[in-house]
Amino acid sequence: HYVQTMLKLYVLMARLSLAIAIPLAIASPFLIEALFGNEYTESAAILRVHIWTATAVFLGVASSLYLTNEGLQKLSLYRTLIGLAVNIFLNFLLIPLYGAMGAAIATLISYFIATFSVFITPLGAEQGRLMLRAMNPKIILGLKAI
Repeated sequence: HYVQTMLKLYVLMARLSLAIAIPLAIASPFLIEALFGNEYTESAAILRVHIWTATAVFLGVASSLYLTNEGLQKLSLYRTLIGLAVNIFLNFLLIPLYGAMGAAIATLISYFIATFSVFITPLGAEQGRLMLRAMNPKIILGLKAI
């Protein structure tokens, strides 16, 4: 029952994050122009990349509940440190090449790596598999039972 409840939570978080990310990715040029004016329209492309970090953040928050409940706070710390190291490395690599877009790409990649670094332990790996299952498009769309 506990595993099924966690899967339902991950599916809910995936759905919520996509409900935010998809409209923002589509509307980003209009939103940026309306809020900041024409001179900032190029930043819409950065928002389009950066908004997808929401999925990793939402799943990461949900999995943090599991890690806390199971006394795996060290794993939570390790995955945060892994994400930090990856983000610093990728920023160092990508910002000189791509500027702000490089920073957005680095952040996106590092958030997903941090979230899914739960695979480094067997108990965490079970949650990683559940998060991956929750991201199945058929489950997200309600075409397949949870």
